[in-house]
Amino acid sequence: MIAFCADNAPVNFGGINRAAGDNVFTKLKQIKSKLIPVGCPSHLVHKSAQIAGERALSVDIESIVAKISSFFSGEKSGVLQRHQRFIEFRDFLELHYLKFPNHGKTRWLTLFPLIERILKLWEALKSYFLSNEICPRMLETFFESNLSQCYFFFMHSALKLFNTTSLILQRNNLSLPEMIRAITEMELAKIDNVIQIHKFKSECMTFYQISFDYLDKWLHLDSLPQNLDWLLLKDVDLIDYKILKGCAELLCPEIAQIDDLFEEVCCLQRNFPSLSMTSDLSLDQRWGIITQENFPCIRKLVSSIFAIPASNAVCERVFSLSKVQWSDDRNKLDISTVGALLKVIVNFEMSCREIIKN
Repeated sequence: MIAFCADNAPVNFGGINRAAGDNVFTKLKQIKSKLIPVGCPSHLVHKSAQIAGERALSVDIESIVAKISSFFSGEKSGVLQRHQRFIEFRDFLELHYLKFPNHGKTRWLTLFPLIERILKLWEALKSYFLSNEICPRMLETFFESNLSQCYFFFMHSALKLFNTTSLILQRNNLSLPEMIRAITEMELAKIDNVIQIHKFKSECMTFYQISFDYLDKWLHLDSLPQNLDWLLLKDVDLIDYKILKGCAELLCPEIAQIDDLFEEVCCLQRNFPSLSMTSDLSLDQRWGIITQENFPCIRKLVSSIFAIPASNAVCERVFSLSKVQWSDDRNKLDISTVGALLKVIVNFEMSCREIIKN
């Protein structure tokens, strides 16, 4: 047992500081003292964006989006009249029909498609609400402000970065070095500071600072094995004996001091051009091919690193998959039937027809 990966609930890690106590990680450390803790980075990326949005910005983006969406939602006659009048504004401005998607409160980053849609309909929405006698005061005040669209453009840009990173962290074959690199690249992403308004700039910078501080506090990257970029097969200069030896001392101490590791690293460096070829294979599959016949020490080290789960997103996805199978229309299924369906969905990349045929 090398690592423990779970979501960031107190029952798993004991809170933000991962304090010893009545939690799963503490109990597992009694069995394995050097157990490596891995939280759920995808969930933390979502949460960090939400926390930053709520604390840094003076405009409550989520409330504005929800208010606009609910204003045109429903089947009541008043709602239908509003919708019809808005269509007239949209047609007058020669905009295409765009339906508002739903926003899930449990996943704050689902605001992104709604914000994108609102920006595309901005002129029509602004004209509608500022000329509507029954416009909610919140929306009237919001559209009267010259900065309102700036906040939406900022959140659109920011959430795109967080969404892109989150999608990377939810990949089935995500490895630990890829997870660390994704978080690092997100933190180093340059902020395009086009709008020279001090208040807006300050809030934007505070948003990133709060979100990254939150990630640093909860994700604990410093508790994970470091210097793993050589595993990505991007640059031969990263394949350095001292770096690999340091990794081996932490994960495979029995190979750290033997000469074979040094010789294998030298051989890997010489053959790097042929090893780093572009491939559609996942990172672990590429290393499996590279170390299939040679590099026994490196193979053991690489296997230990890939044995450390990089994210809990794959496990969490089971809940969403089970909800789809066990719906309101199919609520009489046995637990064993739902379990069998999930096993097929997760483990077989084939349609029902292909499964029967094979």
